Amino acid sequence: MIESRWNADLLAQFFGLLFLLLGALGFTPNAFVSVDGFFTVNDLQNYAHLATGALFLASALLGAPITTLRGVALLYAISAVVGFAFPDADMIKGFELSLADRWLHAGLAFVLLLVGFLAPIEERLSSAQT
Repeated sequence: MIESRWNADLLAQFFGLLFLLLGALGFTPNAFVSVDGFFTVNDLQNYAHLATGALFLASALLGAPITTLRGVALLYAISAVVGFAFPDADMIKGFELSLADRWLHAGLAFVLLLVGFLAPIEERLSSAQT
């Protein structure tokens, strides 16, 4: 549970750095996150991960981490649902999701929704008003 705005900022910074790391890692040949990796990504997805990381970091600096946690969570939830509903189709031109990617997006959406909506009501209100 997010007990203070500081914790929400810290979580946004953590996810920001994580997404920046994964976005950069996707450009290098490796067995984990790459075109041929366990989690398949292409350049467009790598840029999306870098942009998401930058968004998380900016939200921590601008005082909107909870809104960003929720927004990114909803986008990842949608991508997981669409990925499971249409496993053989490109979700959006250029974005392909393997089975591992779908489960990762579903799990990430769950975690982000959990931390984004478990914030105390006063934190949710103060973030929504800024």
